[in-house]
Amino acid sequence: MQIETRENIQGITVSVHGEIELTTLKPFRQRIFEILEASKGDMEIDCADLMYIDSSGIKVLLDMVKALKEQNRSLQLSNVSDKIYRVLEFSTLRDIIV
Repeated sequence: MQIETRENIQGITVSVHGEIELTTLKPFRQRIFEILEASKGDMEIDCADLMYIDSSGIKVLLDMVKALKEQNRSLQLSNVSDKIYRVLEFSTLRDIIV
């Protein structure tokens, strides 16, 4: 799993490459929250190269939504594949997919 960031007018875009699952969860969570703390504005997660996400990864995203809301910021998921969408559609995360 790799993470790249790009700043933009609204905030920051985070591109995730690979899989978010039990074996990559700890480094993903640590890095994504470091990015959250260091950035301003809204956050977009570009899922174009996200191959898989399990329930532990969904929990991290839900925690991010909560942390960003506490700062009056928002999270959006973009370029979500059909495969990833099917996993997310049963969580409240489907509401933040653009």
